[in-house]
Amino acid sequence: MNGKAPLSSIDFYYIPDAQSRLISLKAGDLDIITTVDYPDFKLLQNDSAFNTQSSSGPRTDVVYLNHNNEFLKQKIIRKAISLAINRNEIAQLTGSEAASGVISPHFDFGREITPTDYNPSLAASLLDTAKIIDLNHDGIREFNGQNIELNYRLKSDHGSADSLIIAQCIKEDLAAQGIKVNLIQTENLSAAISASDFDLCSANDSALPTGDSGYFLKSRYHSKGDANFGHYANQDLDALLSKLEESFERNKRIELTSQIAALLNEDVAALYISYPKLNIVSSNKVKDLHLYTFDYYLIDSKVNVDAGTFTN
Repeated sequence: MNGKAPLSSIDFYYIPDAQSRLISLKAGDLDIITTVDYPDFKLLQNDSAFNTQSSSGPRTDVVYLNHNNEFLKQKIIRKAISLAINRNEIAQLTGSEAASGVISPHFDFGREITPTDYNPSLAASLLDTAKIIDLNHDGIREFNGQNIELNYRLKSDHGSADSLIIAQCIKEDLAAQGIKVNLIQTENLSAAISASDFDLCSANDSALPTGDSGYFLKSRYHSKGDANFGHYANQDLDALLSKLEESFERNKRIELTSQIAALLNEDVAALYISYPKLNIVSSNKVKDLHLYTFDYYLIDSKVNVDAGTFTN
């Protein structure tokens, strides 16, 4: 359609570790890498040997909750947890944007969502008023006679440092509230999540995988959703999702999605932490490489290399 592509072939490699990708790029073994950790990306921006691109994307760093957990069944505990998390601090550490809800406001489906404030004082007050306090003075609050202790699973080879940074920050923020979090790095996180073997678990979701909100929201948050591994159930949300499924006019779908996002925030269905930026780094010999808004588009017919072929 646009004429013959300048490259005859391209080799793709799956390298889950961010540092391994970076080392391979610097060694000349790779010409293009994606998902570079924020500190490394900042350094590469000042290196004339490389070209860097970054933009807002459709992904959300989210921490899912297992609503079958005795503690997380309690909305007041979920609310306190959400209020205790300093999303702005996390965003500064990861070079992302603090999340206001399930979908980024850079897209029509994510606009007009009121974010959860960072208010650790209110978090403590809610728990104190509900008599969820540290009775035995061991530094951990108790509910029904049990210490509030949560197992937080995260992937051991997530591909970037962000998930570990998020997990460590949440652990510290919740420790300040008297809630203990155990970080468990997991080789096969998908299997653990599918088995609902978690209290908290990290994810990096493309909230608009089809350019629309419907499939993702129903899959993750409908009480019978095929990827609702945290067993979240809310009849009001199910009703809104049904309306969304029956609506075809774009503005109506945006309006319903905003209502769904607001309800997810109010009920603390999950913890929406940040919107990571897309980034890409290439050797300076790579030409006409474009960073698309959706991260599953990478190479188009215009990409070329001065040398005529890729190193790999």
